[in-house]
Amino acid sequence: MDELIDHHAVAQHLRVTTRTLRTWIRNEVVPKPITIGRKQFWVKPVLDAWLRERAQSGCEQQPRNASNAPRPRRGRPRLPS
Repeated sequence: MDELIDHHAVAQHLRVTTRTLRTWIRNEVVPKPITIGRKQFWVKPVLDAWLRERAQSGCEQQPRNASNAPRPRRGRPRLPS
């Protein structure tokens, strides 16, 4: 059976934070993880193949905010002073 790795190991392998990895999952930058219960895992050979493919195509690492859509403000709105 193929080795499964969790999001902490994937983030460390890609040298990004887990928050960046979650953004990349949402924007479909990385291969889709499989979900077991509430946890997400990647099959290591699939992830390695994806990395090799990106290296051969000369793709650079995605910026932290991969989408150009404006982010909604969070928190309470501020009252004008």
